[in-house]
Amino acid sequence: MQPEVQTNPILPPRPNRKPLIWLGVGLATVAIAAGVGYWAWQRMLRKSLPAGMSLVPQSALYTLSVSTVPEHWQPLADRDILKALPWLNQSFGPVDQEGVNIANIDYLRDIRPWIGDQATVAVLPISPETVLGSPEQPQVWVVPVIDVPGAQTLLQRYSQNPIEEVGDAVIYEAPDFIGDRIGGGNRNGAIALVRHDDSPYLVWSNIPATLRQVIMTSKQGDSVADLPRYAAAVADTTTSGQRLAEIYINVPALLGYTRSGDGDSADGANAAGLGNDLQGFVASVSLQPNQVNLQAVTWLPANSDRALVPETRVQNLSDRLPQDTAFFYSTGNTQQFWQNAPDGLQKSIGSGLKDMTGLDWQTDFMTWLDGEFAAAIVPTQRQYPAFGLVFLAETSEDARANGALSQLDQAMGDRLQWMIDQSTQDDLTVTTWKIPPGLPVAYHGWLDNRTLFLSLGPALMNQLVPPPRPSLGQSPLFRSVITANSSSQLFINFSDLGRLTNSPLLPELGGNLRQSLAPIQALGMSSTIRDANSSRYDVRILLHPDE
Repeated sequence: MQPEVQTNPILPPRPNRKPLIWLGVGLATVAIAAGVGYWAWQRMLRKSLPAGMSLVPQSALYTLSVSTVPEHWQPLADRDILKALPWLNQSFGPVDQEGVNIANIDYLRDIRPWIGDQATVAVLPISPETVLGSPEQPQVWVVPVIDVPGAQTLLQRYSQNPIEEVGDAVIYEAPDFIGDRIGGGNRNGAIALVRHDDSPYLVWSNIPATLRQVIMTSKQGDSVADLPRYAAAVADTTTSGQRLAEIYINVPALLGYTRSGDGDSADGANAAGLGNDLQGFVASVSLQPNQVNLQAVTWLPANSDRALVPETRVQNLSDRLPQDTAFFYSTGNTQQFWQNAPDGLQKSIGSGLKDMTGLDWQTDFMTWLDGEFAAAIVPTQRQYPAFGLVFLAETSEDARANGALSQLDQAMGDRLQWMIDQSTQDDLTVTTWKIPPGLPVAYHGWLDNRTLFLSLGPALMNQLVPPPRPSLGQSPLFRSVITANSSSQLFINFSDLGRLTNSPLLPELGGNLRQSLAPIQALGMSSTIRDANSSRYDVRILLHPDE
């Protein structure tokens, strides 16, 4: 029997490949869009960088970029702020009312018309290459050029002898142009017109080898602008008002170079124990009427084994202190702050407490310091100037806190032979430390069932209980310089420096320092943890009203 043959056999359905094709196209589109977006984002970040940072070598210790527009500096010049600050009262480009004094050139007539609105000076470490030309600290100015013929006219006028060619740039001698301006007597300066990304820059240095290094950096793409996290940090320092200056500090290189004294920055930083705590610092300085603003960002090294943790916002303790408090620092959560604190600070506090009392900071105190913490310098209400140092701490572990304080009382009595007394004042139980023959020097107790205080110096309980009204947190001066929603706050009231003169808590203010602080009414700094690698700081300096 023949098998039955189907004339129209049923075939399995063919796979529909269109979804797979569209999926591939979609993934490719997303990848291309992500790549274009990342490229555009990087280009946008680089546009926000200070002028000339793409030419500054990564070995630079620090850089300062300043506005070249004299009008931007005029408000400071009109108020004689620079004259009041001896450390700034120097001939420094447009900061000087006489303008740039290089080779006796008239800044407004001969330089300003052909340069951009910002110039950058970078300080580099001494190296074997630079020391052959001069033992001085290598410095380099990078100035963007908007009128190339004007820059070339200046080159022809003050520098005619070529030293060498590096790529398409010619380095010229510039002894008359540099003079004693940045060379400290060195007459071997050098100058060149350098192009980078189709933008021209006039670059000069006190040492030709440094200028050669800058030109090579512009060709190789290993500048400060190419550092990881640098561009993002600069973009995060957006300031309100007229921007005057931008600062970058290579923290481990500068600290290591300063400490080692021989240019071995890596060894110096490791020896100081600071190399793993901070990699970079950038800041932008701007000016508003009667106020100077500074926004800064710091970040950890790329290979750091540390990660910053988010911190709770500051809430209450500024309302526990009187409004005439001279100094105030607070952090939203002590334990989080301690996790983010540099290793050097942790070791210093821990070893100091151990040496004095025999107690262990980590096990005896940090286990119950789970709330806000503050330190303050508070004036007494007496007629003569006297200040007390006050510490406030919030905790939910009152039993552990009382146990630690009992241990601390016993240690102060046993080790230092201090007298420990306890008394009740206005329903407030206060423990007093006295040095023989009975002079009180410190007090501690509870302001409520959550807030502990410890004060050194004169008794201040009547200024803490009940909570003062008006308080520091309610004062207009405090509110004008402290930003809300910050995880730590620093406030200094400079309004009456005379009150601080005879305080044993502060060093004597010298003449120059007193003169520098005279224009300042108050300073406030607010900080937050931005992410696992970086922190941001907002600093406001309130000046006395213009008279």
